[in-house]
Amino acid sequence: MPNEITDEMVQLNKDLVRKHFNRHAHEYDQYAIIQAEMANQLMERIQLYCPQKEFLNILEIGCGTGILSELLRKKWGAAKLTVIDISAEMIRQTKLKLGETASHIRFITIDAEALVEQGDLDEGKLVEPFDLIISNAAFQWFQFPEQTIKGYLQKLIPDGLFAFTTFGPKTFYELHESFRAAETLLNITHVPHGQAFPDEVFWNSVFTGTGYVTHGRQFAWSQYEQIMNYPNVRDFLNSVKRVGAGNATGSQEANARVSRPLFSRMESYYTEHFAVEGGIRATYDVGFGIFS
Repeated sequence: MPNEITDEMVQLNKDLVRKHFNRHAHEYDQYAIIQAEMANQLMERIQLYCPQKEFLNILEIGCGTGILSELLRKKWGAAKLTVIDISAEMIRQTKLKLGETASHIRFITIDAEALVEQGDLDEGKLVEPFDLIISNAAFQWFQFPEQTIKGYLQKLIPDGLFAFTTFGPKTFYELHESFRAAETLLNITHVPHGQAFPDEVFWNSVFTGTGYVTHGRQFAWSQYEQIMNYPNVRDFLNSVKRVGAGNATGSQEANARVSRPLFSRMESYYTEHFAVEGGIRATYDVGFGIFS
């Protein structure tokens, strides 16, 4: 069942994450249909949440190819914008997308978690407080979300807004179920294949655990499921790979276990049980968090 995925958290390999994003940055936008929709919806929700708010100093965590950066620049063009990304190639694509306006943006190429881990938030990199801290489809890459978010909340002004999108536990549940079924059919011990994603309870605990909610702040969460159709399983997996992620878990055991018989059984099960007209379906469980 989809909810079981949350019990299979695996350690991400940040070097692999960086390499995958660097390798596929040039073609990211072609496949990032869901991520682009998430960015647009996040902007709409912020404007519904605080329609009269004019942000002056914005921090974007995980800019990618600048999908959200471009929206931020169009909406609050006078604001100071600082963006962080783990991938130098992603930042290069953002600069290309924004053109001459990129010269007015501060770019920092670093793992966003490393800034907190290394204690660099107040060491010249992010000295100023921000009235908007925002992120689109990046928090699922955090190894230590509680500590990381707590660190960034310290850079948020008292009446500032912290808004993000991420993926929920039902994301790609068809793929997870198909691998489980294939392993059972082949009498193979189950190991996680790919990444599992936290749920609403987890994100609520992260923000309530920071202690900020006791000072008049609140955390609002919403989510929905987006179904995407693909011609076949291989096209689906190729699309996932092209948005940079691939299998960034670094699990040698899981990677080694994807033998031809296992993949073939998984592919057959997926095609049989999750078919739609013209192909197969894949679920994206999309979550929105707003802390104010």
